[in-house]
Amino acid sequence: MRPVKVVVIYSLDGGVGKTTLSAVIGVAKGYTLLIDADWEKAELSQLFRAPRRDGWLAPFYGRSFHVHQISPSLYLIPGYDAVDYYRREGSPEDLEEALAQWVQHAPRIVDKLRLPVDAVVIDTTPALRPRLWRASLSWARGCFSSGT
Repeated sequence: MRPVKVVVIYSLDGGVGKTTLSAVIGVAKGYTLLIDADWEKAELSQLFRAPRRDGWLAPFYGRSFHVHQISPSLYLIPGYDAVDYYRREGSPEDLEEALAQWVQHAPRIVDKLRLPVDAVVIDTTPALRPRLWRASLSWARGCFSSGT
């Protein structure tokens, strides 16, 4: 498995450019998988005209997710299903747990799908709670610690 970096773009505030930054990183860098985890809007999916198909939340209700190829080196897993779930359920706890799983397992998923990418950029919602940030940071520290 080749090294894959996972970048989570988040802020407590909406309208600060998380989606724009995610898109710019993906386009400028290339060889990137974007995940639209903004369950309030899914604007990254709309920006790249991803079809309205099952996205990153699908595995958590027994379905396969769709990977939208934007270019030969840029891919997107849409977030429409997460928006629908959030509007229906109105509670982010299940979505936060699913997102934490994606953050942790993204490199293995990239390897399993044989995507030609070395980075995963996750665009998030401003509704993301600090508990998930701490969990993501703890996981990242474990991955990048030297053990000395």
